[in-house]
Amino acid sequence: STTHFFSQTLDHFGDVRNSGATWRQRCYVDASFWRGPGAPVFLYIGGEGPQGPVSPTLFMHTLAQRHGALMLALEHRFYGESRPAADLSLQSLALLTSAQALADLATFHAHATAAFGLTAQNKWVSWGGSYPGMLAGWFRVTYPNLVHAAVASSAPVIAKLDMQEYNDVTAEAYAL
Repeated sequence: STTHFFSQTLDHFGDVRNSGATWRQRCYVDASFWRGPGAPVFLYIGGEGPQGPVSPTLFMHTLAQRHGALMLALEHRFYGESRPAADLSLQSLALLTSAQALADLATFHAHATAAFGLTAQNKWVSWGGSYPGMLAGWFRVTYPNLVHAAVASSAPVIAKLDMQEYNDVTAEAYAL
C-alpha cells in the first residue's frame, strides 16, 4: 500500500469565500491484487480518526484478493493528515459535514478513475463500518452512477437524535 495526497475541493456547495479553494486529502492505494481492466475497485472509507492502509485482517482484503480488486482508502476530512483548515474554528468546522464527505468521495472517484484509467467496467464497491458504513451506504444512494454496491457494517443508516435502540442493544450485551 502506498500513501498519496490529492487536491480536494474545500467547499463542494459553493460558498463564495471558498470558491475554487482546495486542500490535500490523504488516500492509500493497494494494487497488489489488481487485475486491471474490468476488475472491481474497493473503496474503504475513513471515519473519525486517522486512516491507514486496508488491513489484511479485513474481509474486504480477502475479497480483493479473490476478485482482483484495486483497494483504495480515503481519509475523512478533518481527521489524520487530511486537514482542510489550519484551525478548528466554527467557521472551519462548518465544512465538517457528511454531505461534504460524500462529495469528497465523488471527487476522489473522479481522481482515481483518471489516475488509474478506470472505466465503467470497473465496478466500485464502497466499504465502511459504523459512521464510515453510513457514508458507504449513503455514497451508493447519493451517487448510484458511481458506486455499484456498498458494504455498510454496523451502520445506523437512519440517523436519530435519541437512538434508544443503541441503548437497548448495549444494555442487552452488558446483561449477559
